[in-house]
Amino acid sequence: MFFAEKLMRNKTVLVNFSYLSILQIFTIVFPLLTYPYLLRIIGLELYGVLVFAQAIISYVSLVINFGFNMSGAKSVAVYKGDKERLSQIVSSIYLCKFILWFICLIVYLSVISIFPFFKNYYWVYVLSFLLTFNELLLPIWFFQGIERMKYITIVNLSSRLLFVVAIFLFVHDHEDFLLVPLLNGIGAILAGCLSFYDRVREGED
Repeated sequence: MFFAEKLMRNKTVLVNFSYLSILQIFTIVFPLLTYPYLLRIIGLELYGVLVFAQAIISYVSLVINFGFNMSGAKSVAVYKGDKERLSQIVSSIYLCKFILWFICLIVYLSVISIFPFFKNYYWVYVLSFLLTFNELLLPIWFFQGIERMKYITIVNLSSRLLFVVAIFLFVHDHEDFLLVPLLNGIGAILAGCLSFYDRVREGED
């Protein structure tokens, strides 16, 4: 009985680790699928601006994350059997993330509005901020803690695949470059909302 439980436990850990690894791998792979196409359609300069904007957003996302993917997952794992305590932890993390997100929004908009460097492609930087909704809403830490990474991996990968398809469907000209951060942001918001809904549903079970 002991060995059976231990085997099942190890299997669960392995499965969740596999889904997390798949998520990380395809997070890197999907942008590469659109790279040659976007480079040809919008040109090297605009593509460089888009990549630079996403790089800035990556740092902003780190601030919003604030280590919650590790500390949050640990807390959820410890208290996943205590529904009331778990609800408090989840609410606290979302509140902290929202505060950090709002502060980042104010600082970010102030910086790109004040400095002339961002003037020519102002809306690229504005629309790129939509990607932060992925960090705000997507509760990877929660699903890691309850050891149910399958759903969130499928949702995240589906939204990224949708972005790739949308790029080929809607971006056909140099002037369509603003659609790239917009479509990317819509995919991030969609994935975040679906995952947030599932987290709420999970909490009600």
